[in-house]
Order: sequence, then structure tokens, then C-alpha cells
Amino acid sequence: MAQPSRIQLFIKKQLTLSGILNILFMLAVVAVIVSADAKALLIRGLLSMKLFKADVSSIEQPKPAPQLIFKDNKGNVIQTNNLKGKVIYINFWATWCPPCIAEMPSVNELYTKFSSNPNAVFILADVDHDMPKAEAFLRKHKIDAPLYVMESDIPKELMSGTIPTTLIIDKQGRIIYRHEGVADYASDDFIKYFDGLLK
Repeated sequence: MAQPSRIQLFIKKQLTLSGILNILFMLAVVAVIVSADAKALLIRGLLSMKLFKADVSSIEQPKPAPQLIFKDNKGNVIQTNNLKGKVIYINFWATWCPPCIAEMPSVNELYTKFSSNPNAVFILADVDHDMPKAEAFLRKHKIDAPLYVMESDIPKELMSGTIPTTLIIDKQGRIIYRHEGVADYASDDFIKYFDGLLK
């Protein structure tokens, strides 16, 4: 009887339970590396473990917000300087950005909680200016928060190029919150913070 070749032994070894688990793990790693949705799912799992809190203890010293101009899909334009007396939540994002995709359910949950408050304004600003693609993304993921594109330049001190970037402008027209990267905006602490701004 012929002895198995080295290749046959290698294949047999890889087909053990341990080998199969290693192969599945490697496939999962590859999926996370190449798929934005897989990365977003992983980040969303980390969000659910409270690893990415929207830190309300590190609120910046309030500073006057520059005029920011946004346009919705119907061509309606809003200017932040015309919204004094309201609290404005702005999230700069893109459909291809895994951290943006991961935090979007928490952003939408915050929006849903405060959407009936006339003093709360929510702006999801698609940085790619691709309204049809962004609308399709929001529909697919059942996100109800209002979609806009920028009609003015974004000052570098507000967004350095990292997305997602979230800003909050208070009733006096001052930037009081700025966060780069993924965060859980549906956490109890953040909801309490946002609610306090509206009072």
C-alpha cells in the first residue's frame, strides 16, 4: 500500500475541525477587509458593547459656528445662521464609510427620539454629494433622518477630512460638540445631553 503524499497529508490535516475553523476565520478576516458592510457589522457589534461612546464630558469651549449651507433632494436650502434658537445636529458621512454605516442606526434612533421637537434640527450631510446613492442607502437601511449635501465649503476646523464627523450647534449658534469617528448617539448619556440642550 502506497504511503500518502505530503500534499495529501496537508489536506487531511487542514480538514480537521481545527483546520476548518481556521479557514472560516481567515474567510471572515478577508470579508472584513474587503467589505464595507462586514466592517460596519463588526463596528456595530463593538458599538453595542459600549466601546465607542459619544463622550459628552469632553465638550469643547463653545465657539461661534460659521455659516453652513445645506441643500436637500428637493432643492430646499437651509442655512445654519437662520436656525438660531434651535439645536442643530450635523453628521458628515458617506455611503462607503464603514464607521458611518455602523453608527447610522444610533444617529437615526436619536433623530426618532427628537424629531417631533421643533427646536431640534438634524442634518445628515453626504460628503460625496451623491444624493441618489445616499437616498438609496438610507432607504435600504431604514434611516429616516433628513439627508442633505453641502452647498458651502466645510471649514477645516470643523471637519479635517475624517468621517464620520458630528457637530452640534446650540441655540446661540455656537459649536458646542465635535466628534470625529464612530460613536453611539443613542446612549442614555448622549440622549440626556441632547435633551438638556433643547431645554
